[in-house]
Amino acid sequence: MSTAQEQFAAREKRFNDAVNLKNKGRIPVSFAYGQYFATEIAGISKKEAMFDFDKLTKAWKDFNIRYDLDMATFPALFPAKGHEILGIKSMKWPGGALRDHEAFQYLESDYLKEGEYDAYLNDPDGFVMKNIWPRISSLMAPLADLELSPLSFLDNAFSLPLILDQLCLIPLS
Repeated sequence: MSTAQEQFAAREKRFNDAVNLKNKGRIPVSFAYGQYFATEIAGISKKEAMFDFDKLTKAWKDFNIRYDLDMATFPALFPAKGHEILGIKSMKWPGGALRDHEAFQYLESDYLKEGEYDAYLNDPDGFVMKNIWPRISSLMAPLADLELSPLSFLDNAFSLPLILDQLCLIPLS
């Protein structure tokens, strides 16, 4: 029996060989993407999957171990409690507006309106923060009132406290 390190090295080599188009017999096997697949196998409802992160991660861990994949996969679900806190308007989820057994749904809308493309292209970060986020989240609505200069600040962690300070000064109505 090989060690965990040896098994990892063999899987890594199999993956790298496939990427480099070196045929070494067996191709790597992985489950590319999943929302409820592992939780269905574990008998966890869609509501539980979105509200109980411990159950969700255990189901996916057990799935990866059970099927001995060459590359581990992860759940493509976000905790619904965060959606509730943010007041997300662009989705429905089980245990919220949907029944416990129904899968989450995106609600399509024109979040980027006609005539806004130039503003978006001139300052994508600021536009998304001041326009898109308030449209999809009731908690983010005060962002629409921020005075921002057109610069890229979302990739700069030092500017986040400044943005949050501005938010605290906006009166909530």
